[in-house]
Amino acid sequence: MSENEERTTYYSSMIRGIERTAIVVRYVIAIMLGALCLLLYAEHSVTHIIIAAAALISHNIFAHWALATGREGFFASFLNFAVYLIEISVVVVLTGIDSHSPAFVLYIIFLVGFISYRRNARTIMLASLACSASLGVAALFIYSIERIQHLDNHAETPVEFLFKFSSILIAGWFVANVSQLLRASEHRSIHQAQRLAASENSLRAILNHAAGPILVFDERGIVIEVNDSACAYLGRQRDGIVGQKITNFLFDDGTMEEKYDELIAMGEYQGKQVFVGPDGEEKTVNIVMRYFQSGDTKTYVASGYDITAQKELQEASRHASLHLERLNSELRHVNELRSGFIAGISKKLRSPLSASLGFCEMLLQEELGDLTDEQRTAVTTCRRGVLRAFRVIDEALNIPHGKSKRPR
Repeated sequence: MSENEERTTYYSSMIRGIERTAIVVRYVIAIMLGALCLLLYAEHSVTHIIIAAAALISHNIFAHWALATGREGFFASFLNFAVYLIEISVVVVLTGIDSHSPAFVLYIIFLVGFISYRRNARTIMLASLACSASLGVAALFIYSIERIQHLDNHAETPVEFLFKFSSILIAGWFVANVSQLLRASEHRSIHQAQRLAASENSLRAILNHAAGPILVFDERGIVIEVNDSACAYLGRQRDGIVGQKITNFLFDDGTMEEKYDELIAMGEYQGKQVFVGPDGEEKTVNIVMRYFQSGDTKTYVASGYDITAQKELQEASRHASLHLERLNSELRHVNELRSGFIAGISKKLRSPLSASLGFCEMLLQEELGDLTDEQRTAVTTCRRGVLRAFRVIDEALNIPHGKSKRPR
């Protein structure tokens, strides 16, 4: 919103409030006039009271119409100014303008109230001239009526009239100067508010561009600011975080006081912290907390980096290592059983095979008698089978070829 738009909105809101108050005041005055007419009946004042009440009610009708139709611009228009001026002039005419009547003060009150509608010194001075002219017209009207009716109400002297006339002009000049000061002050206030809003927007943009969650809290631990990453991380809207205690979102393992003590003593705390979501889900972050002091006020900033996935990966790796170690242990046990089983089988097979191979060797060397060609062929085939069995046993026991203890 631009500066002009903010000023217009501010003035419109203030004028609406003033006009609503003025409506109530006019109704109260009209009721009082009606009561005066009934209780203090005086024939010569009935007409004046009716005219004054009619003017007040007519003005209220216009004000109600403007508020109901959304035409607030009517209140700052020349027409509304003219209505007020005529209304005051009617009161001045009805009450008189002699030294005993203070009705001219209504013009000064009107100028003071006019500062809420206009902040331009030139416009206010023109309004004071219009009020002074209205006073003069009212005085001429009263004088003419008195001359026609041949009345002598001890009209005020020219000096008294000049005093009232100049009082309105001086009040207008004073109000014009005050309006200039107010306008400059409002301009500075709006400019400072815009700068503050721009600074807050820049800070929010910086916070929201941070990848990790950031929470800002005061000395009581109440969160006063939070970025979008923290909202997404905690699974809550900003309104559900700001104004809450930061401990509502942290898992307290009994060391929170120690962390705060370290934060105050060192000005910084770094470590792991568990954040708790709305559904009780726990997320681990590497958190950095710092505090900044401005006068007597301390502000704490906690920023974190999510290590939940990293921690889960480390935990999974630890479980995998334990599982692998258990499998290796079981595998070694199986190998030991296998080696023992094969060694036992080999030992039990080697003895009969060695005996068979020895008898084959003795037969082939004809130590037990001569062999026919068919017998030699059969014994040779048997010997090859026994040697093949020894080779299979050596391969099962991973014995290199040529180092077997089988008989030659």
